[in-house]
Amino acid sequence: MAEHSGAAADLLPLYAAASEAFLSICRTVSDWEAPGLGEWSVRSLAGHTNRSHTNVVAYLEA
Repeated sequence: MAEHSGAAADLLPLYAAASEAFLSICRTVSDWEAPGLGEWSVRSLAGHTNRSHTNVVAYLEA
């Protein structure tokens, strides 16, 4: 990962904590096909959350 300074560097610990919280919740899921939100399953919601996370990282590195 690239080095960050200023506001980005200040936010990295918060972003890392949010990421760990998301992973911690995912580790407790026992039924990935359960209804999540509207037509989305828990698996779909987790996948979209993960994709948004990786997009933020990619955009910051670019």
